[in-house]
Amino acid sequence: MSDTYSRRRFWFHKFEFIYYRIVQHIYSIKNPTEFFMRIYCGGESCTNKYFANAFEFIPTNDIGKKLFFNGQFEIDEINVCRTLIKESDIVLDIGGNIGFHAIHFSQFASKGQVYSFEPSPDTFKLLVKNCERYQNIQPINIGLAKTEGFARFHYASDHAYSGFKDTGKKSIIGYEDLPIVSLDKWVKEKALKRFDFIKIDVEGFEEQVIEGMTQVIKHYKPILFVEISPTKNQTENPEIIFNSILSFGYSAFCIIENNLVQSEKHLDTHHNYFFIKNNN
Repeated sequence: MSDTYSRRRFWFHKFEFIYYRIVQHIYSIKNPTEFFMRIYCGGESCTNKYFANAFEFIPTNDIGKKLFFNGQFEIDEINVCRTLIKESDIVLDIGGNIGFHAIHFSQFASKGQVYSFEPSPDTFKLLVKNCERYQNIQPINIGLAKTEGFARFHYASDHAYSGFKDTGKKSIIGYEDLPIVSLDKWVKEKALKRFDFIKIDVEGFEEQVIEGMTQVIKHYKPILFVEISPTKNQTENPEIIFNSILSFGYSAFCIIENNLVQSEKHLDTHHNYFFIKNNN
């Protein structure tokens, strides 16, 4: 951890100590850390210099806190992606959120292209803003599923957990029917010739997404980086999703003690998996 983030964590613990000792009996602030973070950032969002450019995020949600205090998120997974993505690769980022992974992918595939799908209109605005400096990222404001039409989107109190399924991880504050399409149909309409790497992080909607991209998997044989939650509430059938990808002739790997280790089955202790075609 850099000195900058060490100092930041130190001073916020100091702020919390002062709050609890001095002002708690005067003000009823439920979460002093978030209260001081908003003061520090001057509002609800925070802009830091990531990737040598300004990157805006919400510091009070789970991902934002890691970026704010540690300056990184899923660093082990990012490092694996660095070794798997080639500079001319075509990458799909399904569940783009605010663009943290997409920007990393755009740097790894510096001569390639990144398509980042994010269905939430509000989150999509941040995705576009964060990615506008990167010519090889194309943000796309639509959800992917197994059919075309509309699906009920659940807005969570922490936008990283919003999605087409209520996972129970965060409270739901609103609903909206948003457009969806299968990846197979989208690829056919765009007449795209190849895909090399696909990330899927869709908060429990993985089964729908994968069922809508079977032709892409069969024809292009991309490396897949998939979040499959070990909790039954988020993903009803994690073993079925895991095995359905293996059935396309893939092997699965997860990160254990900083090493990429092959896994024959879904593990309740892990949620991020890399699936690689056996002949690769």
